[in-house]
Amino acid sequence: MTGDLRRARQLARLAELAAPDRTTVLLGDFNIDRTAVATALGPDFTIAELPPASAPTRPRTSGTKSQFIDHVIVRGTRVQDASVVAVDGLSDHNFVRATITG
Repeated sequence: MTGDLRRARQLARLAELAAPDRTTVLLGDFNIDRTAVATALGPDFTIAELPPASAPTRPRTSGTKSQFIDHVIVRGTRVQDASVVAVDGLSDHNFVRATITG
């Protein structure tokens, strides 16, 4: 997702492309926090909850932007056991993993 005014249209398009009669898994860098993604996609989608003590998905040393911008999102199935794996500088983002069931 871009970090500008196109984001709302991008999220709306993702929701549109996710056919209601098919299981959907969306994942990646959304550049916004979990609450904003949930609001944009609507109640039919579930965004994986990370444990409270998780490492940030996008570590930063400055600025006010969310450090939890990478998400695993599902519709028509369940997501559980989400966690962040620190990559110690291999990328500017840490890995996010989750179990998809159902």
